[in-house]
Amino acid sequence: VMPTCQEVFEACFWHGKGIPCCELYQVQRSELGYCFSFNSLTTDGAKHCPAWLDHDGDEEVKSQQDPECVLRRNMGVGSTTGLEVFLKSSPWIDTLASGQRDVEGVRVSNAH
Repeated sequence: VMPTCQEVFEACFWHGKGIPCCELYQVQRSELGYCFSFNSLTTDGAKHCPAWLDHDGDEEVKSQQDPECVLRRNMGVGSTTGLEVFLKSSPWIDTLASGQRDVEGVRVSNAH
């Protein structure tokens, strides 16, 4: 059973500005099960997007019309220039305690 986006994320900031977390994250299948993915064109919701964005061709123009197909980019450095995420804590009763692989209930990874 997977928690909803609203149950996982407390607050999100992109380039230092608050943005609804569930607008940033999409559900994606992975080798660990279903997860929330940021900035991916391989989510179920982005299957219709082109596999690549051609900077000189029509695919980029088409993708700009659909927000699910636009990758977010960060051109700066510093604590307020990229993605900042705050997660909600899970009630102890909802955890699997020591039988859970990720004891804290959350795994954050930076897959490239």
